[in-house]
Amino acid sequence: GVVPIDYKKAGALLADWAIAKTDANVNAVVIGINDVLSTESMMSGIKEEFAKCASCKMSYINVTIPEMATKTQTNVQAALTADPTINYVIPIYDVLTQWVVPAVTITGKRDSVKIATFNGTPFAIGFVQEGKVEVDIGENLDWIGHAVVDSEMRMICGLPTVKDPKIPLLIFDKSNADTAGKP
Repeated sequence: GVVPIDYKKAGALLADWAIAKTDANVNAVVIGINDVLSTESMMSGIKEEFAKCASCKMSYINVTIPEMATKTQTNVQAALTADPTINYVIPIYDVLTQWVVPAVTITGKRDSVKIATFNGTPFAIGFVQEGKVEVDIGENLDWIGHAVVDSEMRMICGLPTVKDPKIPLLIFDKSNADTAGKP
């Protein structure tokens, strides 16, 4: 709550990735968790980028935190079955990939549907290494931790907080996922 992390940029990067990889012909299903505060910001970035692409389409599926394990896979399977032109699934938090990957596999769409996600969680980077997830945009928890301590100390000392802590995002794809180690 004291460090502004640019989740809007993370969302925009997810949309831009899919748009670029499909030559602006993306039909994505985006899965989010409205219960999580950063979802609104991420979705803002995704929607703004898709709005710039006249030939791009997206639909949105919300799952609640208690329903992640029971609704994500079935909802994605249903979406992929209902619309065979979907070519990207964008679970905005990579925790959801543990249910998205099986949904894509079960529907027989591994060759035609790619997965782009955010967080840089080790098991999801493992999916990138295995070719099950195309990209995982990661955030650096060490940098976030330092930014939080810096912000808290500034508040304690009566100093103004930093408006942009410049916390980087790293795009993990097959070309660099091994640099994260083996989960």
